[in-house]
Amino acid sequence: MRRTLTALTLASLAGLSTSATAAAAPFASAIFAEVGPKAVVPGLPNNLFTAFDRPYRSLNGQHWIITAIINTGAAATDEVVLVGSGTTGTLVAQEGVTLINGLVIRSGSIDQTASINDSGAYAFAANFDLVPSISGSLVADAIVTGDPMNPPTRALRSFDPVPSLTDIGWGTTISSIGISNTGNLSARTTFLRGINGASNPATTVDSGLFRNSGAIMDAREGDAGTAPSGQDGGGTLTWQNFRAEDYTVDASGNNWFAIGDLAGTVNDDVAVYNNVVVLQEGIDSTGLGSNIATGTTGIRSGSILPNGQWWAYGSNVDGNDWVILGDNAVTKSVIAQRGDEIFPGAGESWSDSIFAQTFFAFAADNDGNYVVGGVTDNADVARNAVLVYNGLSVILREGDQVDIDGNGILDDDAFISVFNNDDLFLAGDMLYFTADLVNAAGGSLGQAYMVVRVPAPSALGLLGLSALVGLRRRR
Repeated sequence: MRRTLTALTLASLAGLSTSATAAAAPFASAIFAEVGPKAVVPGLPNNLFTAFDRPYRSLNGQHWIITAIINTGAAATDEVVLVGSGTTGTLVAQEGVTLINGLVIRSGSIDQTASINDSGAYAFAANFDLVPSISGSLVADAIVTGDPMNPPTRALRSFDPVPSLTDIGWGTTISSIGISNTGNLSARTTFLRGINGASNPATTVDSGLFRNSGAIMDAREGDAGTAPSGQDGGGTLTWQNFRAEDYTVDASGNNWFAIGDLAGTVNDDVAVYNNVVVLQEGIDSTGLGSNIATGTTGIRSGSILPNGQWWAYGSNVDGNDWVILGDNAVTKSVIAQRGDEIFPGAGESWSDSIFAQTFFAFAADNDGNYVVGGVTDNADVARNAVLVYNGLSVILREGDQVDIDGNGILDDDAFISVFNNDDLFLAGDMLYFTADLVNAAGGSLGQAYMVVRVPAPSALGLLGLSALVGLRRRR
């Protein structure tokens, strides 16, 4: 059920003002950071974090996975993969160090896209050396899997047979990795390879999207049999390419979402749900009375959620920017758009005056609650980026103070400077995200991977009052 406002009387406001202010004005605490005690890499006490990629969650929200950069001083060993639960994380792989089937991960090859399921089993992609006689190449991509009881292992790699194809192996690039709750893998692959003496597929048909560890082919470049339905005017254009890292599969392994380009010259960028077009450039598929803009400014970002819902944000040709949440291939709703108040009575609206796309992030849990990240018309440009919960309240704002040492107290000289685009997830009443931080003087503190509790329904009505006394960055 979606959380709703709870009505409070003036008397209750007076009686709860002290306790409600603390409850209704949550602050973010660091799980990992680039400075302070949270900068130390788990399992590597002599190394510190220097950057973080996007975090991902399991369906039940009990597990997460993130990739990061650390200060080893060598590009061949500075990428790591961490899995965790709550505020505790564990290092499971380090490029150039961790032996996986007798080989180490090659430098700079761990994809930022990773996946983890309800049992804590995880998957990510990386490059490994490959015996030249197999492929004529020294390098191959692979999907690495592991779980709480087993160390990481290569589950499949380039040139391994794709079960749904004949004499064709996985391509030399494997990305958009997913692992379902049944342990099946999904991936986007390009440069499919001929095996068992077969020739390599032509470049017009050498990429595809696969689920069930390759047993199901969702889509293939140039393949009429997997051309998406629901194209404007009944079109039957085939896929021409799939946008990198924008193929995602839900935790059940049954539903998927992708963004890509069809083999046409106009109105050919689409987003699909189970290969049914849900958004198409040059068409009013948002229902806002204007066509979606062309190119990557139209459908900017999107993904499926672990529970099977999907989201996207982008822009129309009239300049309107929007965020959409969909339940399936038929039902979708605009939940935020440029010019609307960020929540009723806020006196502050979504705006593209200093950020052309207005919106930069979206996350949702399994119960219909969601967070929208975007820029507003707030006159203070150091306070105009916000994360808004359910269209009812601001959870966090640019310039908010954070707990960077994780002691639960706002006694650190650390403030949010920039929310990182799309680098967040919502798990029940906890929002996990990454952001750039600064001190009060504006000096950089690097990034941090943080968590903040979202307000309970009874606290939402008080958030406006608590915001008046919330800590702010000094200018």
